[in-house]
Amino acid sequence: MSTTPEQVAGSNQSQTNVFYLLLLPALILFVVYYYLQRRKLVRLAEKLPGPKGYPIIGNLIELLGKPDQVYNTMSAHSDKYNTVMRVWAGPKLMVFLSDPRDVELILSSSVYINKSTEYKFFKPWLGEGLLISSGNKWRSHRKLIAPTFHLNVLKSFVNLFNTNSRAVVEKMRLEGGRVFDVHDYMSECTVEILLETAMGVSKKTQDKSGFEYAMAVMKMCDILHLRHTKIWLRPDWLFNLTRYGKDQTHLLDIIHGLTKKVIKSKKQEFSQGQKRYIDAPSTPEDVPVEVVDPALRLRDDLDEQDENDVGQKKRLAFLDLMIESSQKEGTLTDEEIKEEVDTIMFEGERRSVASQLTKVSFRANKNTWLTETVDGASYRTGLAEKSYVRKYQFS
Repeated sequence: MSTTPEQVAGSNQSQTNVFYLLLLPALILFVVYYYLQRRKLVRLAEKLPGPKGYPIIGNLIELLGKPDQVYNTMSAHSDKYNTVMRVWAGPKLMVFLSDPRDVELILSSSVYINKSTEYKFFKPWLGEGLLISSGNKWRSHRKLIAPTFHLNVLKSFVNLFNTNSRAVVEKMRLEGGRVFDVHDYMSECTVEILLETAMGVSKKTQDKSGFEYAMAVMKMCDILHLRHTKIWLRPDWLFNLTRYGKDQTHLLDIIHGLTKKVIKSKKQEFSQGQKRYIDAPSTPEDVPVEVVDPALRLRDDLDEQDENDVGQKKRLAFLDLMIESSQKEGTLTDEEIKEEVDTIMFEGERRSVASQLTKVSFRANKNTWLTETVDGASYRTGLAEKSYVRKYQFS
């Protein structure tokens, strides 16, 4: 028996109706489930101060635009709402803290260490280093690495800090009286300090790779910022098709190239019995030590170790400790060493004097020059009317 076109059309229409009848309850159930799951989060978020948002999109409109525009907007909100501010980026809740005591409470926790989903963009660069890892791996690596950045260890590097600081001042002195971007100089200086202190690479064996590394890190951070703010760059498969994906591959070759070179050189020294120890000085007897009531300060899993760390003590430098742990104790693989070296180099460079100088200048007054004196040379530092342009000028 043959069917008429009218019968086929009627059958298709009935199937469509059934589909919509099934889809509608499914959507309703999903919305109800989503609401119940987030009800507590929304209720708690409403107790925090913050700018008024719109349904569904929240404050997303204020997060669009150029980086300096977004920064200025969030900075203005931060001044208005003081120490705590709530912002909705669509369905995603973000809480901004500006009181150091609140920040310390969060960062010193050894329990709440799971990272945001945005950290996945760092994986091609940092692997499973301390910045990204969590759980037992994070705890064991942190406990192993933390002593190499003990306060007394940092004190032993003061002469190196001074030497490199004076060297970068002499480089900038060659600029004469013209205005120039200070960021590149400070980034290169920071990388050289990291190589010489944490990695134990002698100044005599360093080449121009420090500057190339610093520039590659800066460009990689720009790409990561784009992936955070541009929705279409978030999927890996789509990102890899863009020019940013190709740029990232090239930049990571530079970054990982320096890391592998440093590790290879240190392993050769280690195999020859050359270990770099640091004489961590104890606190001089004539210097008063502030005694803080333990009840008034936060504690973490390293406090017990630090409180018993009295007197002078020889410590291995960061990279030497990593290699020794790998060869003797088997607690680290070669890949994990590379990931931790990449992490320390990244965090050290980005949280360096370069970024802090920029932030201090920007927050002070973007149209004001600050005058100081370094090693007998008077200079001014500040920002032009265009945001994020760092200036440095000797008078």
